[in-house]
Amino acid sequence: MTQTEHNETFGLGPAPAGPVPEPPEPPETPAAPTAPDTPAPKTPAAQNAPKPRTRRVGTFTMGLALILTGAALCAGLILPDFDLLTLAKFAPLVLVALGCEILWWSTHQSSVRIRYDLLSVFVCLVLLAASVGLSLLPSLWRYYGPSRDLTETRLANELVDTAYPALRGLGLRNLSVNVSLAAPEFDPDMTITELTAEDYVGVTATLRGPFADSAEFADACAAVRGVLRGLDVKMRYVDFYCDSDTEHYELTIYNIFDWDATPDQLAGQVEHQIYLADDDAWVEEQNYRLARAYEEGWLMGSEAAPDTPVPEYDADERLQRAFAQGWQTGQENREDYRPTDEQAPDAGDDGEAPPDETAPAAQPPADFDEGTLSAAPGEGGPVYPEDAAVSPEDADAAA
Repeated sequence: MTQTEHNETFGLGPAPAGPVPEPPEPPETPAAPTAPDTPAPKTPAAQNAPKPRTRRVGTFTMGLALILTGAALCAGLILPDFDLLTLAKFAPLVLVALGCEILWWSTHQSSVRIRYDLLSVFVCLVLLAASVGLSLLPSLWRYYGPSRDLTETRLANELVDTAYPALRGLGLRNLSVNVSLAAPEFDPDMTITELTAEDYVGVTATLRGPFADSAEFADACAAVRGVLRGLDVKMRYVDFYCDSDTEHYELTIYNIFDWDATPDQLAGQVEHQIYLADDDAWVEEQNYRLARAYEEGWLMGSEAAPDTPVPEYDADERLQRAFAQGWQTGQENREDYRPTDEQAPDAGDDGEAPPDETAPAAQPPADFDEGTLSAAPGEGGPVYPEDAAVSPEDADAAA
């Protein structure tokens, strides 16, 4: 079909003569800017999809623990024979229940999002700590409670009562016993024969005295030691004392060798102190005697002739040795305290010996009367009575 036929068919009129010009191209319009990361709109199906559920893990365990704890407390208040402490020892099962709850929701409910309930976990831990502390309370009560103190005091008194008949005539002033049970578990009705080597038993004995020396005090202590040893109780220590206004004796037995020592051996361990009123102090008697022996030997040696043999001072070997040492020191230094003619002071530059500063000052005559002391004319110095009797005329003539 030609263009003319086409136009006539559709009523468009005759076709124009010549070539038909092409229509002009429309101008380009700038494209509208789009957001770089604009998400695509959700489809209705995505908007209507259900959200995953959130499960708080720990809430069930906390509720179960609270129920069991409340039930146990009620049973303990109602039933007198209900052992609440034994039930408290099963408190760690709370952690087992919490772990099972976490495993269940993690493996069987994969579509559920787990969220830990920190408050529930904290409450479970508090209940666990309280239960453990409650289970330990009986042991602490038995170890530090009044039952232990009462048992130890009763055992100490029983030991004193048992030993008293044998100690009656040994000059004791006081006997005190200290008992400390070592084991946390003990029988409140136990006796002194049931004490073990781990238990701590100490004795303090005060003797009346007086005693002549340390040997006599040691003999008295040995007699008391024999009685205590017959009680068949292992004692950690035994302290012996004897006090007076001027003397103090002390002896301590604390090992197996002291229990088997002889009285002479114990005498060497006695601490004997004496009171010095001039110095207002307590000093060791043996050290004081040694110092006195040395001092006396030094004084006697410095006054004795050279090469004089050491005299006998005391039967005690230590005192005699201290005296001999002091004697030897005095002999060696005697020349320093006894100057000879060769050690006399040299004369001065004027040919006269220097004055002896240690010599006593000159004294006035025996018939000197201090009331007649007067001044000499023209000199103002003191004169004796015969000079004061000069007449005024003689004084003028002398002037």
